[in-house]
Amino acid sequence: MDSPIHDAKTALRADMRRRLAGAPPAERAECSRRIVRQIVETRAWREALRVLLFAPLPVEPDLDLLWENGMLTGKQIAYPRVEGVTMRLYHINGLDELESTRWGLREPPLRAEREAVVDDFGIVLVPGLAFDAAGGRLGRGGGFYDRLLAERDPAKTRLIGVGFAFQLVEGTLPMAAHDVRLDEIVTG
Repeated sequence: MDSPIHDAKTALRADMRRRLAGAPPAERAECSRRIVRQIVETRAWREALRVLLFAPLPVEPDLDLLWENGMLTGKQIAYPRVEGVTMRLYHINGLDELESTRWGLREPPLRAEREAVVDDFGIVLVPGLAFDAAGGRLGRGGGFYDRLLAERDPAKTRLIGVGFAFQLVEGTLPMAAHDVRLDEIVTG
């Protein structure tokens, strides 16, 4: 059953998908460099020993730059992998370990000995279609991140939304009771 919140989210998702698809590659690349610089300049980044990243889709900010520029030295890194309706986390040692999976995602391989939980991480970088200044986030609609992040201990893990400047909307996003708010948003 549709609700005003659901309808508002659906319309905003469609608009943001169009805007992301229409952003010129050169502009996305320059903005990605600015975003990465901002992330590594945060106190949370400097203090975090373990970081949960996401492998960006081609239209999202390019966090692979963190690997390419040696900004992950001394940190343990993990990525999420969608399994059914849940998201599980796995440590990796390099981008070459990620494998292409459904929906065009790059995800870590299933290795029980490398599994992690969200509270293992000082920082979780979170993708989204839209964000607001109050930490609201609009995801792609599957609820994977909301279910994962609902488990975290806010005292241990800082949630940082990552997006382009146009993804930060005026006002507040439509939010349902199960939607998780982020601690910070970094845009470029």
